[in-house]
Amino acid sequence: MKTTKHQPSFFRLFLLSLLLSACTVVPSDNYTLESGETINGDLWVLAGNAIFEVDTRINGSAFVLSGNVIADGDIESHLVATAGNVILGRGARVGGDVIHPSGSLTRGEGARVEGRGSIWVNIFLGLIGSIAICTSPFLVAIVLIIWLVRRRRGQSQRPAQL
Repeated sequence: MKTTKHQPSFFRLFLLSLLLSACTVVPSDNYTLESGETINGDLWVLAGNAIFEVDTRINGSAFVLSGNVIADGDIESHLVATAGNVILGRGARVGGDVIHPSGSLTRGEGARVEGRGSIWVNIFLGLIGSIAICTSPFLVAIVLIIWLVRRRRGQSQRPAQL
């Protein structure tokens, strides 16, 4: 009888690391932050569009991976949209930078970006920036994931002993 150890997938470890770093994660769906709502910490929307209505607040950064963003609320830190377009409405305020590696940025009259403004970079630098902006527990989890992957590869390359 052959027994195998359960190896967690990279995606599961990634989601776990986000949860441990006090981020709000929306796995793969469209997300709407409704008027009057507040999120304490970072928000991650994976493979979906994000809408931040008027009078909303994110006390951290907003990361939207593979989706568009329509923002009309307050984002305390950075707004990162990889593989999507960003529309900042009249009531939008971003306390940091708007990073959109592969999409366009439309700013409504009165929209404020208090960082360096719009940063248009290639996909690789955008993803690195997305990871670097997040909190330190997330970075520790990335190092752990890399270590686990390398360890797993090392075990699979060893010759079988008879």
